[in-house]
Amino acid sequence: SQAKARETEEDPLTGKAPRRVRPDFDSAATGKTGTYIVAAAGHRIFNTTASTTLKDMVLDGSATAIDGNGGVIFSGASLTLDNVIVRGGSVTGSTVSAGNGGAVYLGGSATGLTFTDVTLEGNTASNKGGAVAMLCKSDLEPYAGHTLAFTRVLLRGNASALGAGAIDICGNSSLNLTASTLSANSSGSGAGAVTYVQGSKA
Repeated sequence: SQAKARETEEDPLTGKAPRRVRPDFDSAATGKTGTYIVAAAGHRIFNTTASTTLKDMVLDGSATAIDGNGGVIFSGASLTLDNVIVRGGSVTGSTVSAGNGGAVYLGGSATGLTFTDVTLEGNTASNKGGAVAMLCKSDLEPYAGHTLAFTRVLLRGNASALGAGAIDICGNSSLNLTASTLSANSSGSGAGAVTYVQGSKA
């Protein structure tokens, strides 16, 4: 059928057949199994200091708001997400070093994010980075260095109060976006969907 042909047609940007559903399971509709995790009240789902890979899951933070950074995931080392949805995360905080990264906060002085076939939607931050934020400056080195590689990532409907409705990028960082979409992200300060601050002191 034509629909089936479209599902297997290669994307001219990536040379790969795109996944039409992220993650590739829907228990209610198809009976396929997968991992669906809902955050407990007052707790994020993952808080790790080791390099971590998460695959084929939905992470739902809508039951709670975290006072600090990283509403669903706080990663003190490099983080890889493959075929993952992160939604409904929320962070609050009353200082400049809190309330960042509604879905994901990346700590550490030399860490990275590798996201492939990932959706980040409906996450909020009271400070910066409605979906993603990171450590800008460490005590041991002047500025943190991060490498971000996003392939077929959808950032939709994320919001922040003070800047970067989708991704707050700072320190000595690089971002590579491939075949990705930013849609309906907002910042109360008008600072835009994505903010890049080289050598931030925040």
